Amino acid sequence: MSTTKMPATHADKIAVSILGGTGLVGRALAGHLLDHPLFRLGMVVGSSSTAGKSFEDVWVAKESSLSKHYGEALWVPAPFPDGLKDVSIVAADTLVSASPERHIVVSAIAPRLGHIEDSLQAAGFKVFSISPHARTLAANPLVVPEANATVLLETLAARRPSDPFPLVKSPNCVTCGISVVLKAIDDAFGVDSVAVTTFQALSGRGDAKYEPSLVVANVYPLTGTTEKTDEYQRAELHRIFPKLQRCSVAAHRVPVQLGHFVDLKINTRTRPADAEAVNAVMEAFNPLAKFDLPSRPRQTIVVCREPGRPRPKDDCWHENGMAVAAGNVRTPRDGFFDITLSMVVNNVTRGAYGAALINAELYELYYAAELAARPSSEVVPDTVDTSKTIKKQASDGEFRCSACSCRVPGEVGWCSNCGSDAVVKIEPEFRCWQCNCQVETDLQYCSNCGSDDVFCFN
Repeated sequence: MSTTKMPATHADKIAVSILGGTGLVGRALAGHLLDHPLFRLGMVVGSSSTAGKSFEDVWVAKESSLSKHYGEALWVPAPFPDGLKDVSIVAADTLVSASPERHIVVSAIAPRLGHIEDSLQAAGFKVFSISPHARTLAANPLVVPEANATVLLETLAARRPSDPFPLVKSPNCVTCGISVVLKAIDDAFGVDSVAVTTFQALSGRGDAKYEPSLVVANVYPLTGTTEKTDEYQRAELHRIFPKLQRCSVAAHRVPVQLGHFVDLKINTRTRPADAEAVNAVMEAFNPLAKFDLPSRPRQTIVVCREPGRPRPKDDCWHENGMAVAAGNVRTPRDGFFDITLSMVVNNVTRGAYGAALINAELYELYYAAELAARPSSEVVPDTVDTSKTIKKQASDGEFRCSACSCRVPGEVGWCSNCGSDAVVKIEPEFRCWQCNCQVETDLQYCSNCGSDDVFCFN
């Protein structure tokens, strides 16, 4: 497989500017980039109120404010790294007007400011984003590389020369972790349906603060609130796992600083023999083993066999926060579910900046070279009306490999990724973004809630 070598010096590294750089995720990423072998810190982009200020002053003020708000027993301020002492905050306009050569952007911007991502895209930047902005658009790949890395490559290969680089999206932090575990189980047993209950840390809210009475020594259900966390997660899981028949999500915020705890109840197409069979499948799961990525964990899923595990405080830092911890695995014979388990994902590392960073590494170290090496005959010409192509694909359905879930051209009877001839046709499925109901193909709106925000999952 084509690959790009690591840069020899710090100056040769690719600059990574952080949109939303003064936020909780942006601060963590800035510190992480001090020791990254491929990337170096570019600009730290903040709001108009922080532009021009010292990054250290903003960092300390925000961390102190969170600790004071929730109490020192609940929130421990993150220390400011010495290597960032000379960094100052810049405004978004400064980044937009900069050169995009050997310069990418990781975005953790609030969705109401998503137009800045669009401006950066128009200026030629490659944007790897965890923001909900434009996350549901079919043109922007939604990628968890352990689950659907080929979606990124396929999207880039389908670009015309005049098309901008898509906004490469990572899903909600919980979805990032669930997708890793579900993919391992899906590969082995086939996932038919899943019921998700989340207990999410306060850091998942960033610097936005809850009224302490809601979350200190309390549990705050998020269903029906303005956060729409459960709606995001359900729609994203259906998009990443197009064969998923049913999915329910109930999200809660709990008094934990870091680490989302998730309860999964799963029905599979093939029932596992016992809990140890599930544990073995998860421990062996390593779909990115062939990629030498700086952020790739050696152990994708860390299985905790000790009773009472996993726990957010004890299990969110496996593999420097990039592994997902799973445990409490059972295979009940109760007529309801085939597998039940608990998992923990580091919502700031694996669920946020690490999700964007590993996508950027995959592109820069492998996919960029692979796409550049392809014959010009494989490039989609500007004269092709891709909107008609997309409509035709949506109406005709698509073919996928049942072994690895890769898309397979309709005229080919085998998968070029894994060699399997187990190719099946996936009929198009349209869903409503607001309520996740299935929408009839010939309708332009949801008959359940009336919304016209309808999109095709496959």
